[in-house]
Amino acid sequence: MNKLPMIIVDDQPIIRNGLAAIFHAEPDFEVLATAVDGQEAVDAVVEHHPRLVLMDIHMPHMDGLQATRWIIQRYPEICIMLLTTFDDEQYIWEALKSGARGYVLKDTETNEMLETVRGCLRGQMIFPTTIQQKLMQTVTQHELPDSSEEIPWEVIDVSFTEREREIIHRLIDGRSNREMADSLHLSEGTVKNYVMGIYQKMNVKRRTEAIAWLTKRMNGRIY
Repeated sequence: MNKLPMIIVDDQPIIRNGLAAIFHAEPDFEVLATAVDGQEAVDAVVEHHPRLVLMDIHMPHMDGLQATRWIIQRYPEICIMLLTTFDDEQYIWEALKSGARGYVLKDTETNEMLETVRGCLRGQMIFPTTIQQKLMQTVTQHELPDSSEEIPWEVIDVSFTEREREIIHRLIDGRSNREMADSLHLSEGTVKNYVMGIYQKMNVKRRTEAIAWLTKRMNGRIY
């Protein structure tokens, strides 16, 4: 089995070494290096070219958000998961803006953390279930359009049909499948099929992830 090369970045030795031990024990990961701050993370990325960086947010010299922005600008193919003890909405929003693919709380159960990281490597934007509701609140508080406004589809790099666009507007508004079915004069099953098709195009699994996906592609308008 080809192992996925990764770097772990955290200024606390007990966290850094503990995470390294967890991922060393997994057959599909290879920890190439660890780093204690953002500058060391940048240096390690340049030297080792990993596919994954698990990055703490709060560190001296250069924090995780700054390091993430630097890395993504130069190596956009690298998957960066931000790691923190906080679930404050500002950090979630900054994680999205910095180019991170996900956000992991340090008290997340090991299995959920591994699932989140593996999802990131499959191209999904995944956030742990403990902050799904907070993420929904965060992205909807930052000038997302509602169903009465037009989304700039020309900046979205995936093609959606007119019906899918109508449903995406309603997803942003927080409408349930039943409410969308009533407003569009469709069956609830048909709406569910459309929603699943939209998620498949976005490579996401949940509504919050779909909104986060859309938010990142509308960055010029929202940020």
